[in-house]
Amino acid sequence: MDVPLVGRSEELGRVLAALELAFAGSGGALLLAGEAGIGKSRLAAEALTLARQRGFVTLQGAAYPLQADLAYAPVLEALRPFLAGLEPGGLAALVRGLPDLGRLFAGLHLPPPELLGDADLERTRLFEAVSRLIERVAAERPLALLVDDLHWADAASLELLHYLARGLAGQSESLRGAYRLEEARTHPGLRTMVRSLQRLGLAEELPVGALSPEAVAALARALLRGEPPPALLGALHARAAGMPLFVTALIRGLRDTGELVRSGGTWVLGGEAVTALPPVVRDLVLARLERLDPVGRAVLELIAVAGDAASPAVLARVVGPEAGDLETVLRQLRESGLVAEEPAASGVVYRTAHPLVAEVAYDELPESRRRRLHAGVAAALEALRPGDLDRLAHHYQGAAWEADPPRALEVLVAAGQRAEEVHADAEAAGHFAAALALARADRPAMVAELLERLGHARSRSGQLAAAVAAWSEAARQRERSGDRPATARLRGLLALVEWDRGRSDAAEAQLAAGFQAVEGTGADLELTDLHYIRLHLLTRAGDIARIEAEAAVLLALPEPTGTQRAVAEAHLARADMAFLRGNFAAAREHGQQALAVAEQAGISTLAALAHRRISAAAANAGHHRLAREHGLADLALARQTGSPTLELSARFGMLMIDMHTDAWEDVLRNAGELLAQGYRTGSARGVADALASRALVLANRGRPEDAGRCLAEAREVYGTAAAADRRVFAVVEIAEAMAALAAAVP
Repeated sequence: MDVPLVGRSEELGRVLAALELAFAGSGGALLLAGEAGIGKSRLAAEALTLARQRGFVTLQGAAYPLQADLAYAPVLEALRPFLAGLEPGGLAALVRGLPDLGRLFAGLHLPPPELLGDADLERTRLFEAVSRLIERVAAERPLALLVDDLHWADAASLELLHYLARGLAGQSESLRGAYRLEEARTHPGLRTMVRSLQRLGLAEELPVGALSPEAVAALARALLRGEPPPALLGALHARAAGMPLFVTALIRGLRDTGELVRSGGTWVLGGEAVTALPPVVRDLVLARLERLDPVGRAVLELIAVAGDAASPAVLARVVGPEAGDLETVLRQLRESGLVAEEPAASGVVYRTAHPLVAEVAYDELPESRRRRLHAGVAAALEALRPGDLDRLAHHYQGAAWEADPPRALEVLVAAGQRAEEVHADAEAAGHFAAALALARADRPAMVAELLERLGHARSRSGQLAAAVAAWSEAARQRERSGDRPATARLRGLLALVEWDRGRSDAAEAQLAAGFQAVEGTGADLELTDLHYIRLHLLTRAGDIARIEAEAAVLLALPEPTGTQRAVAEAHLARADMAFLRGNFAAAREHGQQALAVAEQAGISTLAALAHRRISAAAANAGHHRLAREHGLADLALARQTGSPTLELSARFGMLMIDMHTDAWEDVLRNAGELLAQGYRTGSARGVADALASRALVLANRGRPEDAGRCLAEAREVYGTAAAADRRVFAVVEIAEAMAALAAAVP
């Protein structure tokens, strides 16, 4: 994967300015400094390319960690290929009178150098010989010399480069060096060389910083040769923090694992979060961690575990007297570039300088030590900030059995409920899963309730398979305990989720089990819900005869149940029937009645469905402004409830409105969002909807082959469920017909 250079216009401007000075006979040294992975080598390589384009002779060498004891290795690497490529006559003329070069290069046919009996004088004469060689080359053509990774260079090479730099003034020579800032801080020879050249005015240090978000987006665009999905850019911003190497490695890793796929002619990120850690990134960070002393590494590991709770007070309580002078250790970590100090409401907190440093440090911890550190942070927070529920829950979750189980269970359940209230569903799922693990041993009576809550959180966050697992276990527990209404409720939820996963047979089986559980119990509310779920699935399947029969059953149920939910569901059923008969005015009226009841009862999910019925009826009757108004209300409520199923359907409804009004650019944009969400949540229906919508746009624009590829993918994604779900595949087949017409195959 070629890595383009982006976001470096300012740095390249300074490189070009230095080259122009060298071309005019005012040579100098430009030293590129930055963190590992920041793109110093890529920028240096671009500098050499620019130099070659301007007629420079370019020489390139690099230092390596395994050659730190090989004298002059990077300088030899730069000069040897150049000398070996010269004609014998030209080579002889170039090295004539410089016998000391024979100490460095074989095959020059020079007389042996005179022995002076003084190692320092002989070294000076060797340095002078290399300097004269460089001057002779530059006398013919301007010369640019690059030595990369100076932080690994041996002391002799650094001394030679310092000597060469002192002779650059008045020469058509340009010296380039690149090194890691964090290494330079602890490398006395490199630090001395840089400071000396800067003090003499012979070198300029060019800091190479992190890429801006715009540059990261440009880099991702170039690597993918297409537009990166917004979710990917968000993940790169959070994890790569502007480091080009990390951006490149993360994108390559996501493609290799199939988390980043090309679907329907666009890039789609399959997961809610980017979690894979590329080996090259891990190895780079780990090499830095392994150079720390045991106390420094232990404190850094604690900072990685503590996260945004890593205040001096918390750190001091956890490490105790073992770390000695904690302030000194923190200062050393800051100077190494691994830790940063940031202001916070209560003073300061410490963070790793890069998110992936924390990630690697955390992952390298043995599980037992990691749990003990989380428990230590939780204990410190209980003493210092007992009301900080979210942070406490995070650390109790990480501590597992290392902390006080009853208190941990109490905090985790409370934090999960709070996360539910603000629709932070992935966070709620994490808290409930941790609470469930504790309850299985200490509070078995809570297990079924926690499983049900966990299923809701996972369903709303798009983890459909995990939701099925939680609800299935909860249903079995409720069944064993004899709670038949609860069993019926769970079977209904499972039916909806299984249908959304493209498993229509499993959905039918769950629904049948739900009716069997509720039979003879007098649980009217659960019975009403099951009938409505059946009607919902029959509508998707397009089975008109069974829809009529089920609607009649449902419409007879509200009278005995008398609940507002049942009344709202009855009106929704009436709206469905009117719509199927083509009576859009009646469908809209019943939708309005359902909306009024749902809003009065505060049932957001039913209100969203009512808006959807009104929007569809208005669109089919040609009232597009009204359709869009209710479609947007539907989407807003779906997002508010946190249900991916509701949101996917609401987004598809907006797509249909856009198609009615020929807003094809909006269709493409919304189809892209629907496609990404479908992959994130594992919804085959959402993916198929999005691909069919893209195909309709492509067919409308006269691109039947591209439309055909989208439709073939839609059929592949949805598989055998296509026959059962007519709501989706009616759209696919319409798009196939449009593509055929566009291809002139009526």
